Formats: sequence, C-alpha cells, structure tokens
Amino acid sequence: MRSLLILLALAAASSAEEITPVAAILKDKKSYDRRFSCVAGKSSVLFTKVSRNKHAYFTVWIADGDAKLKVFGYGKPQFLEGERIEACGVFSVEHQHSGRVFYDEMSAKVILREGEIGKGRVALTQTDARLITTHP
Repeated sequence: MRSLLILLALAAASSAEEITPVAAILKDKKSYDRRFSCVAGKSSVLFTKVSRNKHAYFTVWIADGDAKLKVFGYGKPQFLEGERIEACGVFSVEHQHSGRVFYDEMSAKVILREGEIGKGRVALTQTDARLITTHP
C-alpha cells in the first residue's frame, strides 16, 4: 500500500516523460539550459571509461534525424551502440566538472532501451528525472 501511495504522489507531482526532439533543443539551447527533458534516437559513438577514482561512466551520441546530441551517464551502459534509446536528464549549454568544460551536453539520469521508449516509465520534474518502478 505504501508503494502505491508513493507512486501516486510522484505521478501527481510530475508528468510522464514527453520526448523532446533533439533539433528543438539545439535550435533553442538557452530555453532548455539546465532543464530536465527526454530525448530519443539512435545511439552512436559509445565511449566507456572508468575514472581514476574507479567510477564508471560513458558518453554516447543520440541522433534524431539529422540532429545529434551528446549524452553523458554514470555507470556501465545498459544498451549497445546502434540501439535506439531514450535519455532523460538535464541539458547544459556549458557545464564544468573536474576542471573541464563541456558544451551542449545532456547529463542522463535515466536511459531506456527500444521497447520502453515513451511508455511513461520516467517521472520528470523541474529538478529531477526518475525511473518509475511498478514493483515494491
């Protein structure tokens, strides 16, 4: 019962993911800067690495038509290069981390594979993107 109440409260406080076209973000970067959103498309150029502090991370490009957006994520990717994916997270025009500057990149909190794209599995708020689980 508690899980159901939490799920209902989360659904009321947020909305199911709306997939934003990559071209729309790139066309109006300042409007999307530091906002949480979801994009979907074919993944390419998957790069994985483990930091000196032993934290796994990856970057991947998501192509939606002719538009491409770089996506960063922590952990090991649960998808293969070339698969269609949905990435939900915060887009930044400019982001600094560990003394480096990154431009026009989405930092993903949730990534879904082909069969789960656009199925309402992600709760988006102004401050977060979370996977909605259906089991306790």
